[in-house]
Amino acid sequence: KKTGNRKEPISGQSDAENLRSKDAHFGNQKAVLSDVRIFNDENVETSVFDEDEAIHIRYYYEMNEPIEEMVVGVAIYNMNGVWIFGTNTLIANKKVYCKPEGGCVELTLSPLHLLAGEYRLALALTDLNGAPIDYYQDYTHFRMISPYHDAGIVHIDTEWNV
Repeated sequence: KKTGNRKEPISGQSDAENLRSKDAHFGNQKAVLSDVRIFNDENVETSVFDEDEAIHIRYYYEMNEPIEEMVVGVAIYNMNGVWIFGTNTLIANKKVYCKPEGGCVELTLSPLHLLAGEYRLALALTDLNGAPIDYYQDYTHFRMISPYHDAGIVHIDTEWNV
């Protein structure tokens, strides 16, 4: 039986943080995330993104048992655990029909407008009712760089008239 293949967190995480993130993996494992790759607009695999740049996530999955259809999801959290965004293929009305040999699903988040800082990705494969198949609450981290010095989590375009 295949098991999921979590990316190592970016350096600087403590052993306790790494242990917690590894424990936050669950599901029935009928399908598994065999690999997840994250790319910038130049198709370069990276964990550092500019505030105005899209993030491209490629989910590679393998099947352990036959499933007709599943849902692929993502959530973004800041390092304090604040849920910033979440979506999935069901919300987007996209069907993921499972291939016996496995496959790939790609998501583009364009652009995020997150302020500079470190963020974490939760990634999931679920059934159509939301039951976890392969769920990582802390799959990997990424860093945003931003020219803005605003406060908070996101940059919102503004125009001051004085």
